[in-house]
Amino acid sequence: MESENINREPGVQAMNAGKNILLKLKKNPSDIAFIRSLGFARWDSAGFCWVVHNNPANQKKITDYFASR
Repeated sequence: MESENINREPGVQAMNAGKNILLKLKKNPSDIAFIRSLGFARWDSAGFCWVVHNNPANQKKITDYFASR
């Protein structure tokens, strides 16, 4: 499966992986709280990333939240 990076910010990687968005970033309590607020978010210990449902609303929230960094 091909993935596409939807956020090019250094330190935060958001990859479109079909039905999911994979988020890789440094541990930060406020970022974790934001990710959990997206709903159906889970930590993938094998991939060492957060997995959230891929939909336009989540894409916009992720882009808006991490755009200021």
